[in-house]
Amino acid sequence: MTEPHVAVLSQVQQFLDRQHGLYIDGRPGPAQSEKRLAIFDPATGQEIASTADANEADVDNAVMSAWRPLSRVAGRAITRRA
Repeated sequence: MTEPHVAVLSQVQQFLDRQHGLYIDGRPGPAQSEKRLAIFDPATGQEIASTADANEADVDNAVMSAWRPLSRVAGRAITRRA
């Protein structure tokens, strides 16, 4: 089987080459863990990038960040939430 050849825009390659972290509470930042997760091109199986591997504390922070705005309106009628 031959691998497909697809040209990658320079802007896309620059994005893929960056160290990606987490996006929590409206801003990007590093994970508490130094671990990374590989990102693979599904067409070729080739590793093309990596991203931060969130640990339990990172997930807790993300959940709390998402919950904060909801907790302000929880229990209110939909018409009273605006």
